[in-house]
Amino acid sequence: MALSSTFTVLLISRFISGCGIGIGNMIATLYICEISPKFHRGVLVSCNMVLSNAALIISILTGILFESNGGGWRWMSAAASVIPLIQLFAVLFIPETPRFLVKKRDFEEARKVLSDIYPNSSNEFLDKEIEAIRSVIVEDTKGSYIDLIHYPNLKPTLIVTGVITLPEFCGFDTIMYYSTILLNMSGYSNVNDILKISLIVYGLNFIATVLGLLLVDRVGRRKLLLYTLFAAIIGLFLLGLAFVFITGFTTKQNTCSDYRNNCNGCLGDGRCVFSKQNGGICVLKNNLNLSDAYDSCPNNHLNVFVICSLAFSLMTYAAGFGNVPWLLQSELLPLNIRGRGVGVSTASNWVFTFVFAVLFLPLIGIITVSGTIWMFAIFTLLSWWFVFLFIPETAGRSLEEIEKLLAK
Repeated sequence: MALSSTFTVLLISRFISGCGIGIGNMIATLYICEISPKFHRGVLVSCNMVLSNAALIISILTGILFESNGGGWRWMSAAASVIPLIQLFAVLFIPETPRFLVKKRDFEEARKVLSDIYPNSSNEFLDKEIEAIRSVIVEDTKGSYIDLIHYPNLKPTLIVTGVITLPEFCGFDTIMYYSTILLNMSGYSNVNDILKISLIVYGLNFIATVLGLLLVDRVGRRKLLLYTLFAAIIGLFLLGLAFVFITGFTTKQNTCSDYRNNCNGCLGDGRCVFSKQNGGICVLKNNLNLSDAYDSCPNNHLNVFVICSLAFSLMTYAAGFGNVPWLLQSELLPLNIRGRGVGVSTASNWVFTFVFAVLFLPLIGIITVSGTIWMFAIFTLLSWWFVFLFIPETAGRSLEEIEKLLAK
C-alpha cells in the first residue's frame, strides 16, 4: 500500500491486507479460546479486542502526526506493516492447541501443552482433560459444512451467526468508521480538531473495552450483554436526538443552495460550504468568494452533546457487544464444526460490515442522520431480545459442558 503508484494498485493491496486481517482475526479468536484455561478464557479472548482498540488510538495518533503531510498515508501504511512482521516471527514459537493435538492423536504433546496451561496440575487432572477432549472428538470426527444445518449443530450455528452479525446491524462499527463525518456534521470542520476529538472518543472506547475485559468472567457473558445493550439503546437515541436539533430531518439536497440557511446540513454535504453572505447561505465549495465561509456553524453548543452521546454509545458497545460475541463464537460451537462455524459467522460479520459501511452515507441522504441512528437503535433493541431469548451463560463452563448444554 505504501508503495502504490496508482489508485487501482492501492485498492488491490488494501483488499489483500483486508483478507489477511479477516482470516487472522478468525484464527486468533479460535486459537485463544482453545489454548486458554476455562476460568480465564473470557479475559484472554477479550484481550484481542482490547489490543484492537489500542491500535485504533495509535492509528489516530499517527493520523494527527501526518495530517499536514500530503503523503502521510504512505508512512502510515508502512508503519502498519511492522506489526504483521513481528507476528509472523512470533507465531513460529506458539504451540498447537490441545484439542488439535488430541484430534491428531499426539497425546504426549497435548499433555505437555495442557501442563503449561494448568501448571501444578496432577496427572489425574490432565488425564481427565485429555479424555474429555477425546470423547468429544470421537463423537464428532465427521464434521462438514453441511453439518452446520443439521441437528444438533443448527441451534448453536444460528445463535453464533446471529450474535456475531447483529453488532453490524446495530451500526456501532459503522458509526465508528464515520465518526469524523458525524463530528463534521455536528459543526466541526477543522481536520486536526476532529482527529483530536476522535482520539478522546477512541480513548474512552479503549477504557470501556478494558472494563468489559474485567467484567466478562465476573458478571457473565449474558448479563454483560443485556446491561450494555440497554445502555447502548439510550446512547443511540440521545445521539439521534442531538442531530434532530442540529440538522433537523434534512435529507441530502440536489444542490448546495437547496440547503438555504441550514448550516449543519450544508456542512454535512462534502460539496458545500456555509457562507456569511445574506445572513448565512449554503454555497458550492468552488465558489470564487469563500473568504467569508464559516469553518463551523456559529452558536452551536449541541456539538458537545453529540460528542458525549457518541462516546457513551461506543463505550457501551466496547464493553459488551464489541467483544463478548467473539468469545461466544468459539465457546458455543461444537468441536466438529467449530472451525467451519467460526469461518461462516466471521464471514457473515465482515459481509454486513461492508454492507452497512457502503449504505451509511446513502441512508443519511434518504432518512437523515437522526433517522439512520434511530434505525440502529431499533436493531439494538432487537439484539437485546435476541440475547435475552437465546444466549445461555457460558462463564465458568468448559467447552465440553457448553456443548452438552446446547444439545439439550
